[in-house]
Amino acid sequence: SHKLREIVKDPSMLGKSFWDYVMLGKGDPGSIARNLGISRADLEDLRKDFLYWYPLDLRVAGKDLANNHLLFFIMNHVAVFPRDLWPRAMLIHGWVLREGRKMSKSLRNILPVSRAVDLYGSDSVRIALSTLSEEGQDLDFRHEAAVSIAENIRRIYELLEKLVKMPVREDPSELDKVYASRIVRSILRADDALEKLRVREAGIGIIYDVANTIAEYIRRSDSVWKEILGIVRAWVIMLSIYAPHAAEEIWHSVLGEKSLVVRESFDREDLRRYIDRDLELKHIYLRSLSEDLTEIISILRKKPSRVVIYTAPQSEIEILRKSLEAQRKGEGIRPVMEAYLGKLGLGSRDEEALRIKRIFDHASSLSEELASMILEGAVIDEIVVIRSSLETLREATGASVIEVYGSWDPSAPDYRGKKKEAMPLRPGIYVE
Repeated sequence: SHKLREIVKDPSMLGKSFWDYVMLGKGDPGSIARNLGISRADLEDLRKDFLYWYPLDLRVAGKDLANNHLLFFIMNHVAVFPRDLWPRAMLIHGWVLREGRKMSKSLRNILPVSRAVDLYGSDSVRIALSTLSEEGQDLDFRHEAAVSIAENIRRIYELLEKLVKMPVREDPSELDKVYASRIVRSILRADDALEKLRVREAGIGIIYDVANTIAEYIRRSDSVWKEILGIVRAWVIMLSIYAPHAAEEIWHSVLGEKSLVVRESFDREDLRRYIDRDLELKHIYLRSLSEDLTEIISILRKKPSRVVIYTAPQSEIEILRKSLEAQRKGEGIRPVMEAYLGKLGLGSRDEEALRIKRIFDHASSLSEELASMILEGAVIDEIVVIRSSLETLREATGASVIEVYGSWDPSAPDYRGKKKEAMPLRPGIYVE
């Protein structure tokens, strides 16, 4: 509008031909400019400015406008503009509450953004507004939550201070590769969520999930793989979306960079080379198995003399994957039965139907971490993984003897019917 005021002195001269050209590209710019007494270059410049801003990528509005303003907004664009200039997306947000109550003058509980920034810091307020509710839901801004967010920002700073002070290694261990894969997958999941306007989901991944993974890595390692430091730089770039001031401080004071982090980017395809889902699944599986063994032994309250582990057939991982897919789609067990009934080689269809149902039910009890690994195509040979980790399991359980069998092996002994309890990713366990 400021350019328009500079170019056109008499607004009454702006007729239909002017707006048709600027907004729709119709008409001859030379003749329109002559009629208005302006230069053709100025008129074309106005058209370029319009096309810079249109089509609208995102309209953000409160839910009170959904049934009026936004409806007219859509209808007006459809009536006036061609499809390629229609708005790309709309985001409707809820109310901002304070301590569970709607803010209003009568309640004397209005908290201006400027005051919130003074109280909690701009990064804390920014994170609170973007992560305390799902898109479209009311956001409850609470004092405790804002303070907790501020503490977590400080925790991230301190974590990275610890990480960069650790001795650096050139060659990775298996553990390094696992954590590199986990951090990268969290970064890329968040990046994908932002592309789909799932701002809260992305924020939780960046601010909490990655920080927790790095904290776990620091606890389990006395040195750091050099390339994890490079991955951390990509994380801090993503962090700057939610906490620009803290990220800038980390970028300069902790990582020793000279540029502005908010102007940095990272190569997503280069990061993908660190992803190793199979290796991640192996470590998640062994951790889960160790926890199950520890729980069983704690119930027995004595050191075990022998532990026997039965694994399910590797082929049942595919049934598990199909079950997870069906559950995510809300399809129930039918497509799983149709895909596998009569193909398991268990003798009778009734036996196979019962086995498929047990796997389907088991799928719903998997942790989100394990489920996501399977859905993303990770594979595992449980019996190989366990046999290659017997020494670690002996140390964890205190058992001098650990035996591993495939539950499908007719020659394997079956202690107390534990063979049939073996499920994909959850072995049958006998302890004596």
